[in-house]
Amino acid sequence: MQLAAHGLIALLLAGAAGRAELKPDIAYRQVDGVTLSLDAFVTDAAAPSPAVVYVHGGGFVTGDKRPYPVWLEMAAKEGFAWFSVNYRLSPKYLASHQVEDVEAAIRFVQGHAPEFRVDPKRIFLMGASSGGYVVSAAGVRHSPRDGLAGVISFFGEYDIDSRTKPTTECVRDGKVIRFDAPQDCLAERWKQFFGAPDAASAAARRIFREASPIAHVNASMPPFLLLHGTKDYNIPYSEAVRMCDAIRNSGAECKLITVEGAAHGGWDASPGFAVYRKPMLEWLRSKAAVR
Repeated sequence: MQLAAHGLIALLLAGAAGRAELKPDIAYRQVDGVTLSLDAFVTDAAAPSPAVVYVHGGGFVTGDKRPYPVWLEMAAKEGFAWFSVNYRLSPKYLASHQVEDVEAAIRFVQGHAPEFRVDPKRIFLMGASSGGYVVSAAGVRHSPRDGLAGVISFFGEYDIDSRTKPTTECVRDGKVIRFDAPQDCLAERWKQFFGAPDAASAAARRIFREASPIAHVNASMPPFLLLHGTKDYNIPYSEAVRMCDAIRNSGAECKLITVEGAAHGGWDASPGFAVYRKPMLEWLRSKAAVR
């Protein structure tokens, strides 16, 4: 799902979006001796553009703001600016640090809205896999009043707490794992990432519940769009169903795009899995419309 170099060049050179500008490696935050940067794709529209802030995946421990996913090219063709951000990674840093970094990126983009020619009230968060977790954890803490117009999560994690409950069957790491005796379904790296190595303790359970986006859904949060494959053996499809149901029950808005038979990413390699594209763009257009 990466945006090939020739695709980006064509986008820069063609049509109305061809006057756009790619600005790489812009420092948006310095924290704990680390300089965090983002790449910006800025349109040259007459009016301020809506914008997508993209958060890469990588299992919390790896990944980079490049290469860009094809979703950003799709958004740019609809007149969106976009920003692809780096953030602090585990195991040195925790989940809360990654959420803080993404929130800082939003503030940076909004604070430089005239420079980037974006509308600070039409900012969308987008993330995939662990990035989907991060944007969801950030999204439930905000509302459209903050300028966050929507959250788009591709195959993200939403209910960490559910993985602490003893089970004999666990969907994780690309497969179904079966245990002889009930145990938690948390990978060791997740326990480090959330700062709770002893998953069985009461204190750890509180940490995992607090870290779960599903535990913080509320009526004032921005609209969410979740996209998930039914054959995802890293993060089960059922998590997306539960998250969307919880959001709706809270009084907020959620749409779930189900990709039948799709796994954890790689959708655009198969034409049958690209069915998500049209409804995703329709959702983006509707939420970005000036009211």
